[in-house]
Amino acid sequence: MSPPPPDLADVSSRKSPKIWVLDQQTLAIRGEIPIQGERHEMGVVNR
Repeated sequence: MSPPPPDLADVSSRKSPKIWVLDQQTLAIRGEIPIQGERHEMGVVNR
């Protein structure tokens, strides 16, 4: 997976099979990416 654009962040949950794409300024959900398999909590932020 490539890094999100500079104004977006990717965040996941161990309990939910998806990655949320968030606006870094407002934290509004801009999209969701479904995933399969074992999940871990993570976040990818561009600075």
